Amino acid sequence: SPGAHNTFLGVWVELGIVGLLLMLLALKDEFAALRAAWKADARNFLLPGLEAACFGTLVLAFFADNLWVKDFWLPWILLSWAVHHPSDAPVEN
Repeated sequence: SPGAHNTFLGVWVELGIVGLLLMLLALKDEFAALRAAWKADARNFLLPGLEAACFGTLVLAFFADNLWVKDFWLPWILLSWAVHHPSDAPVEN
Protein backbone atom coordinates (compact mmCIF):
# COMPACT_ATOMS: atom_id res chain seq x y z
CA SER A 1 0.00 0.00 0.00
CA PRO A 2 1.23 3.52 -0.67
CA GLY A 3 2.63 5.58 2.16
CA ALA A 4 1.55 8.94 3.46
CA HIS A 5 1.54 12.02 1.25
CA ASN A 6 4.42 13.52 3.18
CA THR A 7 6.73 12.74 6.08
CA PHE A 8 5.02 14.99 8.59
CA LEU A 9 1.62 13.47 7.89
CA GLY A 10 3.14 10.00 8.17
CA VAL A 11 4.67 10.79 11.57
CA TRP A 12 1.39 12.26 12.74
CA VAL A 13 -0.57 9.16 11.69
CA GLU A 14 1.94 6.64 13.04
CA LEU A 15 3.05 8.39 16.24
CA GLY A 16 0.23 10.82 16.97
CA ILE A 17 0.42 14.48 17.79
CA VAL A 18 2.91 13.81 20.60
CA GLY A 19 5.30 12.06 18.19
CA LEU A 20 4.98 14.87 15.65
CA LEU A 21 5.66 17.50 18.32
CA LEU A 22 8.69 15.56 19.56
CA MET A 23 10.05 15.32 16.01
CA LEU A 24 9.54 19.05 15.40
CA LEU A 25 11.13 19.93 18.75
CA ALA A 26 14.15 17.76 17.92
CA LEU A 27 14.54 19.54 14.58
CA LYS A 28 14.19 22.94 16.27
CA ASP A 29 16.80 22.04 18.88
CA GLU A 30 19.21 20.87 16.18
CA PHE A 31 18.88 24.20 14.37
CA ALA A 32 19.35 26.05 17.69
CA ALA A 33 22.57 24.09 18.28
CA LEU A 34 23.61 25.00 14.73
CA ARG A 35 23.12 28.71 15.46
CA ALA A 36 25.20 28.38 18.64
CA ALA A 37 27.94 26.63 16.65
CA TRP A 38 27.86 29.44 14.07
CA LYS A 39 28.44 31.98 16.84
CA ALA A 40 31.20 29.93 18.46
CA ASP A 41 33.12 29.04 15.30
CA ALA A 42 32.31 31.00 12.15
CA ARG A 43 35.26 29.35 10.37
CA ASN A 44 33.61 25.94 10.20
CA PHE A 45 33.07 25.44 6.48
CA LEU A 46 30.83 22.38 6.92
CA LEU A 47 27.98 24.21 8.64
CA PRO A 48 26.52 26.14 5.66
CA GLY A 49 26.40 23.08 3.43
CA LEU A 50 24.94 20.86 6.11
CA GLU A 51 22.36 23.47 7.01
CA ALA A 52 21.31 23.69 3.36
CA ALA A 53 21.12 19.91 3.08
CA CYS A 54 18.94 19.70 6.20
CA PHE A 55 16.60 22.40 4.92
CA GLY A 56 16.46 20.52 1.63
CA THR A 57 15.41 17.31 3.36
CA LEU A 58 12.68 19.21 5.20
CA VAL A 59 11.37 20.66 1.94
CA LEU A 60 11.45 17.21 0.35
CA ALA A 61 9.60 15.85 3.40
CA PHE A 62 6.57 17.92 2.37
CA PHE A 63 6.36 16.02 -0.93
CA ALA A 64 7.42 12.46 -0.06
CA ASP A 65 7.27 10.02 2.83
CA ASN A 66 11.00 9.57 3.29
CA LEU A 67 11.28 9.25 7.06
CA TRP A 68 12.72 5.74 7.07
CA VAL A 69 15.36 6.16 4.35
CA LYS A 70 19.03 7.03 4.75
CA ASP A 71 18.73 10.08 2.51
CA PHE A 72 16.57 11.81 5.13
CA TRP A 73 18.72 11.07 8.17
CA LEU A 74 22.27 11.37 6.81
CA PRO A 75 22.37 15.21 6.70
CA TRP A 76 20.94 15.38 10.22
CA ILE A 77 23.52 12.92 11.54
CA LEU A 78 26.33 14.88 9.88
CA LEU A 79 24.95 18.17 11.20
CA SER A 80 24.80 16.76 14.72
CA TRP A 81 28.39 15.60 14.40
CA ALA A 82 29.59 18.94 13.03
CA VAL A 83 27.79 20.94 15.72
CA HIS A 84 29.03 18.85 18.64
CA HIS A 85 32.56 18.17 17.35
CA PRO A 86 35.08 20.88 18.20
CA SER A 87 36.87 21.93 15.03
CA ASP A 88 39.90 23.33 16.84
CA ALA A 89 40.73 20.10 18.69
CA PRO A 90 44.28 18.87 18.10
CA VAL A 91 44.59 15.98 15.70
CA GLU A 92 46.45 12.97 17.09
CA ASN A 93 48.48 10.77 14.78
